[in-house]
Amino acid sequence: MADYFTIFTIGLLSSFGHCLGMCGGFVMAYSMQLKRGGTLVSPHVL
Repeated sequence: MADYFTIFTIGLLSSFGHCLGMCGGFVMAYSMQLKRGGTLVSPHVL
């Protein structure tokens, strides 16, 4: 059972790192174009 937990944990962590590496630049570039004073959460959810 510990093997399944280890496999799941490694998969989850590596997929999170992949997501940040592949899409993080796009999100940061898009965020820099947003106006100040508005909500910053809703554009990132899309």
